[in-house]
Amino acid sequence: MILNEKKQARFFRIRDSLISFADEKLNVTGWPVPPSQVRRMMVQEDILLVTQRIFENRDVIDQYVAENPAKLNPRMLADAAAWKDALAENAVLVRFPDAKERFIVGDFGFEVCGLSVEPARMVEQERPAIVWLAMVPYDGRIVHSGVVGEQNLAFGKQALKAFEHEAVSIYEDGRIVRTPDELAEAVAAIRKAQADRIGEHSRKSDYKVN
Repeated sequence: MILNEKKQARFFRIRDSLISFADEKLNVTGWPVPPSQVRRMMVQEDILLVTQRIFENRDVIDQYVAENPAKLNPRMLADAAAWKDALAENAVLVRFPDAKERFIVGDFGFEVCGLSVEPARMVEQERPAIVWLAMVPYDGRIVHSGVVGEQNLAFGKQALKAFEHEAVSIYEDGRIVRTPDELAEAVAAIRKAQADRIGEHSRKSDYKVN
């Protein structure tokens, strides 16, 4: 599934102006370009780098919304603010039992809508593949930010079987995330699981010291 041309244009107007704004505010590349030139003059690696910095410094999204440098209308400004709710981290791209490719993070499989092409088609590696991407709520769907970072890692047979088993388990249990509301619930569950693991590790460390 991909967005229609009108929704693509609206998304990229928001994305490109946010990239330009964040590049300047966070001094990422050292040569920020106007929003209209982001896709013409910036290489994909720089767009990816700025995107990653945005999600490491999410307050810049609040700054962008407050200043509204692109003079967005209220609806588009709300779409921009929703970037703060994105899930941006490494995911495993796996083929599921229904033959669809989805991204696994934590205990969930994420069905991500493409912009001009399906996001899975942007990944050249064999499946499963570990990639970095930002999954953004937009227009009732989950879309990606327009760039995907590939990590060239090879998996052994045991790991391959584990990913395949996880995809089957997620599919059969109905843990597939398709909407912004489901994304918010999944992110909360993922963050809680991460905090629980950190807490457990801390308790074990304290036990060993004592």
